[in-house]
Amino acid sequence: MSHHRWHGGGRLEGVLTRRGIPAPRVLEFGTLEAVVGCVAAGLGITLLPRALVGPVWQEGRVAMHSLPPGEARAETVFVRPREGYHSSAFAAFLALACPAVGLQAAAE
Repeated sequence: MSHHRWHGGGRLEGVLTRRGIPAPRVLEFGTLEAVVGCVAAGLGITLLPRALVGPVWQEGRVAMHSLPPGEARAETVFVRPREGYHSSAFAAFLALACPAVGLQAAAE
């Protein structure tokens, strides 16, 4: 069996290892569509947010399994160019969003 990695490094490997399942061969793809297409074709498994798999699951092309709450959470980051124009609206967004989730805005 192989598994397809989109983003998230070795998270799936960790989930499988904790359940006593041997590490699969890893295939890496450049697009989400390629990952989901290979899984739908029966070539492996992947670990993705539910929202990304929803349409394919609703079409009956893949099966989804929920993870326990301790394994289901993932850190999400907001990535932006270091250089360039930053509007006052963007600055206000960062001023509100970062403290709301207990973070500090990254240094320029």
